Amino acid sequence: MHILSVPQPWATLLSRGVARFVVREDTTDYRGTIAIHASESSDAEALERFQADAEFAERMGREGFASLDSIEALPRNAIVGVAVIADLWSLKALEEIVTEDDALLLGDVAETAVFWELAEALEIAVIDDPAPAAN
Repeated sequence: MHILSVPQPWATLLSRGVARFVVREDTTDYRGTIAIHASESSDAEALERFQADAEFAERMGREGFASLDSIEALPRNAIVGVAVIADLWSLKALEEIVTEDDALLLGDVAETAVFWELAEALEIAVIDDPAPAAN
């Protein structure tokens, strides 16, 4: 299975279908199911934006992230969901289809960025301490 690794809170937002675009520098020909992996780190820029941008913080609050602590408590170094890579977009093409809610989550991005559009997202529960396998 293909895996897309992204920092929190984006991994959770993508797996919930709240965020549907991932900003990447690279492209892929692959279209299909991927696992969404929450990397070990948090997105420092998103955390700063949470503190400085009231509209962004309010949007995050609707997803249950009322504080920085709630974002820091999200699972790390784990598969948190699955989704389907539906398409890839350039910034210019994306501007024609992006909703206001999408734009709020994306923020400022480089003109050369590639946007991976995810669909059919499904959040999965992370098991912190799995039971040992039965013999």
